[in-house]
Amino acid sequence: MKVLTSLALFKGVPETSLARLAKAMRPQKVQAGGIVFAQGDPAREFFVLASGRVIVTIKGGDPEGPPIATLAGPTWFGDLAIVSDQPRISTVTAETNCEFWVLPRRRFEAFFNRHPQMARNLAAALIRRLQEKDRDFTNQSTLALERARLLDALRQNAEELAALTDVTQAINASLDLDRTLRSISTYAARLTTSDAALIFLYNENDDILAVRASYNAPAGYLAEVGERRPPRSAGPRSSSTAP
Repeated sequence: MKVLTSLALFKGVPETSLARLAKAMRPQKVQAGGIVFAQGDPAREFFVLASGRVIVTIKGGDPEGPPIATLAGPTWFGDLAIVSDQPRISTVTAETNCEFWVLPRRRFEAFFNRHPQMARNLAAALIRRLQEKDRDFTNQSTLALERARLLDALRQNAEELAALTDVTQAINASLDLDRTLRSISTYAARLTTSDAALIFLYNENDDILAVRASYNAPAGYLAEVGERRPPRSAGPRSSSTAP
């Protein structure tokens, strides 16, 4: 009786009615790991969880993800399938040893119809549950985005470190300038996630730029680039006034 009066579903229901309801309910114990009911089962009973904790799962959900809900007593469940005349849409499993008070569907429907305030209470409870799920979804989405960002940063840092290691090894292994520049062009492409990279060296005597090293650049493009003069920025124009 005390458990029933504490539940929001029965707010506004006279205590005399709740006393009669309590007499119509039967106690049930489920050990940790036991199935209370399974998804797809017919909705034959309404449950009040007096003590313990249950988890709610659905088929097709992420097997490594959290359950869609965890309920701790005192609370109730199993009412929606009865009211909507649908099979169970989820599986409820005892996470700890649990004690229930169980009411047959026919008795629940009769009591529900005699006390219309329960419909308002049920609607309010549904709104609260939806708001909680919205918050959970937002928190999980934010966590997933942050995890993806961190993983991408770790991957990029690993690639940068690997490329830098290659350049360092090339420089330490040989004093060959061409080989070192090829390693640097490869590092530059990997660091900037580019398809190709070119390194130009400037010949000050001839005032030209020439490709000295490249990574993944097509031969036709290299031939087209060839040697060229460096781009010049336009300087300020001088003006004169006729006397």
